[in-house]
Amino acid sequence: MQRPPRRLNDPLFDRTLMTTSVLQGLGVLVIATAVFVLIMGIGQSELEARAASFTTLVIADLGLILSNRAWTQSFFKTFQQRNAALWWVSAGTAAFLLSALTIPSLRSLFRFAPLGTIELAIVFGAGLISIFMSEALKSRSFPRRSLYQGSALAHK
Repeated sequence: MQRPPRRLNDPLFDRTLMTTSVLQGLGVLVIATAVFVLIMGIGQSELEARAASFTTLVIADLGLILSNRAWTQSFFKTFQQRNAALWWVSAGTAAFLLSALTIPSLRSLFRFAPLGTIELAIVFGAGLISIFMSEALKSRSFPRRSLYQGSALAHK
């Protein structure tokens, strides 16, 4: 609470923010779909493809959260900022994902199959691509300037 409140006539979301967010979301969708198609294409089952695309989606969404914590700083720079809630949410998400992939009753509920080394490599590679894509969109849309010039968010 170190910055003043947003002015009443300032938009909550501007066109640049909305466009960037939609493009980031579409990028994650394309990447997760590509993982599904790739896993199916290398001869794995639909259950493995489903587990891999879900895992990609979770990793990509965590990457988006980390990337979008600060619109004018890099993904790696945001790790220097303390945020206990972020780490609790990330740890809980990772624990849930790990449980869904390894506990047989949860795996059955989600209709997942165990992921092998190749599938995990594809998933983590896709997650990295997602983070790089998000950072590229962010840096193109918000090059070292405030998200809302003249608004309360510019004072951060």
